[in-house]
Amino acid sequence: MWHIMRADEELSRMFVFSMVLLVIAVGELATSAYSGNLSIGLSGFRSAFDGFAIFISMVSFLVSKWKSSVSFSYGLERVEVLAVFTNSVFVIFVCVYVLLEAFERYLEDHSFTTSHTMAVSSLSFLAHLYGVLYFQEQMQMRSESVVTQSKSWLREMWSLAIDLFPAASTFLGCVVYDSMEIPSVDPFLCFLNVIILFLNAYPHVLACINVLLLGVPKSIQHIVEQNLKDASSIEGVIDIQRSHFWTCSPGVYVGSLNIRIRPDSNEQSILRQIRAIYAPYIKHLTIQLQKWNPNN
Repeated sequence: MWHIMRADEELSRMFVFSMVLLVIAVGELATSAYSGNLSIGLSGFRSAFDGFAIFISMVSFLVSKWKSSVSFSYGLERVEVLAVFTNSVFVIFVCVYVLLEAFERYLEDHSFTTSHTMAVSSLSFLAHLYGVLYFQEQMQMRSESVVTQSKSWLREMWSLAIDLFPAASTFLGCVVYDSMEIPSVDPFLCFLNVIILFLNAYPHVLACINVLLLGVPKSIQHIVEQNLKDASSIEGVIDIQRSHFWTCSPGVYVGSLNIRIRPDSNEQSILRQIRAIYAPYIKHLTIQLQKWNPNN
């Protein structure tokens, strides 16, 4: 694994950048504990989750190159789904904790110090800006293929806000606190950050649950329904008794069909036609044909 990473410059940069984010996260969390600033702490959690996401993206790419085995016949590509699910769930738990803490501080007018906070938040902002400019595709992870979304201008702006807002808001919050001494600025910014992080993590959790529970892939659900109609209309097919379609790993779909056919029908011809229908969308398809005579 390491020799592959050393040979690939992009993977090496991803690894270094993920470690940088984790170091920055430690610095932000330490600064939060020292200064009492909750926003910099939330920014630290965000940096840690970003670093973990990039690292998992890199590991998933390397693991996807491993060959399947008897124990793991489909390979280990679903590791990234588990990683995305775990990361997103932790994000939501942190959001809930910070939300409760911010509400408590809002009621108590909790004060904080801005020493070192502005410098650390500036460093975090620059690191995330570098990530936006050079690692945008990697930072979005292959989890984006789990949550199928169009790459529109609005989506790009949303991604930019998610990456840069925590550190930028912390810096601005310190400026406002130093100039106006408004203690509520810190919990208010935490509320905004929590909303942004939650709205980003929640769709990933739902998408991963759909994959882990073997649900029909949302991105091809309408195609599957149309293909079932096309398969049912093939000459010799009586009906489709059972059909199952699920996601093996992001972008890799699996299906199985149990089809009743007439006794005088050509099995090979039916199999060829059905496979031709599903070939563009389903990578692994199992078809069981059952000749059925209604007179028996």
